[in-house]
Amino acid sequence: MPRKNTIVPIEAFDPRIKQLLLDGSIKRMEVPCTSSSQRTALRNQLFDYRARAREQKLEGAVQLYRAKVTFAPVRGEGEERVWPLIIAPRGSEFDDVLGQAHVQEAVPIVASGDPLDDLKVEE
Repeated sequence: MPRKNTIVPIEAFDPRIKQLLLDGSIKRMEVPCTSSSQRTALRNQLFDYRARAREQKLEGAVQLYRAKVTFAPVRGEGEERVWPLIIAPRGSEFDDVLGQAHVQEAVPIVASGDPLDDLKVEE
């Protein structure tokens, strides 16, 4: 375990960490972990990778933040016990509700200039 406040270079991460985040930004993924500590460590690695990608301004770093990482309830007993880590598109927990409300995809508003430019300035 690295020391607190140690910055791990992005090259040190397993490339599958990036792929998990990319896949999870598009569809729901469930990673079955074998212990609570393994699940927490994997979640922390996902968060650390995302932070390093943003700091280094890697292409596609914004897409990694589209993935939400959460713990699912523990399943099974004894040797069969699983600690699932869920990686899913942010806001996907509302898919059913928004579908029932007949909400369609929103069209992004493209701002042309700063709206404050149109206001008069006191002199």
